[in-house]
Amino acid sequence: PLSEITTRRLRINKEKAQLQTLGFKKDQTEMELRRQVIVEYNNLIAAQRILKIRTSARENALVVQQMADKQFKEGTTSLEDYSNVSYLTVGAESDYELARSNFSALYKQFEELVGVDISNLIKTV
Repeated sequence: PLSEITTRRLRINKEKAQLQTLGFKKDQTEMELRRQVIVEYNNLIAAQRILKIRTSARENALVVQQMADKQFKEGTTSLEDYSNVSYLTVGAESDYELARSNFSALYKQFEELVGVDISNLIKTV
């Protein structure tokens, strides 16, 4: 029919516009994914640094606890001081476990986001 011929250019232009729109949507999705990867990566790095800090605090607290145990057995420290050290050690242990759990969760989430097992990736580098 005649309408096929007269509207052909219009249909071609419409299809080109739709393809261009799809290209823009693809670019936008890629940009959003990049942003999300950057945010999640920074969250993972922060969690790793916090875990390192909490690990150090935990190790220090355990050393202080051992010293307090020895001093308490020798009778050179009061029950109140020993109790305070124990309380601080428990706090350091708890903070460490929370930081470890948070890092582990963020690590797994990041692996899911990027679709790569990070430990295998590190081995290949």
